[in-house]
Amino acid sequence: MADYAQDALEAKEALKEDGQLLTINVLTNGSYDNETSTMPQVNVQTTGYGLIFDFQRGQTEVAGEPIKKTDRRVFLDADTELREQDQIEIIDTNSIKYKVIGIQRIDPAGIVVLYDLHIRK
Repeated sequence: MADYAQDALEAKEALKEDGQLLTINVLTNGSYDNETSTMPQVNVQTTGYGLIFDFQRGQTEVAGEPIKKTDRRVFLDADTELREQDQIEIIDTNSIKYKVIGIQRIDPAGIVVLYDLHIRK
């Protein structure tokens, strides 16, 4: 029987060894405010280990989204929960900011082992 939680820990260790510590800004809806009848957005900042690299030569799209010249790919550890509906920004160790365009979860048996992100400068 596979131990996917252990796989997630091993993936994080590999990303920590070969990648870099990334800052992750997640802009999400906060709690409903009865006084203003709004859901203010909340920015949550965290960090995670990731490996940033180029897409394969000749690859033109990911999940129906065209790949542009400044697009990159990131393998990110599974410690931070990422959701498609949130606005997510990744900042690398050189302070370069990337917007997350697409999120693919590598989640056998429903346990997230790592994230495969499509990012854009």
